[in-house]
Amino acid sequence: SATHDEEGITSYDWEKLRYNGDGMGSAFDPRDPNIVYMVQEFGNTSRLDMRTWDRTELQPTDTTELRKKGATHSVRWDWTPAFALSMHDPNIIYLGSNYLFRINGKSGKWDIISPDLSAQQERTMKGAINGYHSYGALFSVAESPLDRNIIWAGADDGPLWITQNGGKRW
Repeated sequence: SATHDEEGITSYDWEKLRYNGDGMGSAFDPRDPNIVYMVQEFGNTSRLDMRTWDRTELQPTDTTELRKKGATHSVRWDWTPAFALSMHDPNIIYLGSNYLFRINGKSGKWDIISPDLSAQQERTMKGAINGYHSYGALFSVAESPLDRNIIWAGADDGPLWITQNGGKRW
């Protein structure tokens, strides 16, 4: 065992991967366990090399680039954003706002592979007052283990979507 204590796992066996925020999801590169992808609230996504502690931020945020790549509505992130590492290509991360992004974890390059998949209900958020931190964003994403072109995405305001051609049609 790699634990530091003969009685089992203790706090000394853990490494803190982010300096702040809630941890929502993480995935290790199956080819290199020192590479970890992680997502936090509102789409904060990064790639961490645990050998060097070099961190690459991956969240698409450039408004001009978002518009160029097809965003027709403002980008809305869920408190717990949709996140998945491709089972077919461990360089690919799927990240959901109201759009689904396909991100190359090595280069940081990204594409929007969906239209706005939410119900597009414009709603004023009141934050912690009524318990909502977001609305109208993807909450889950899954890639088929059999076919990389089949992807499911579900939004927190109701819609459930499927593409069978890698995001060309939903």
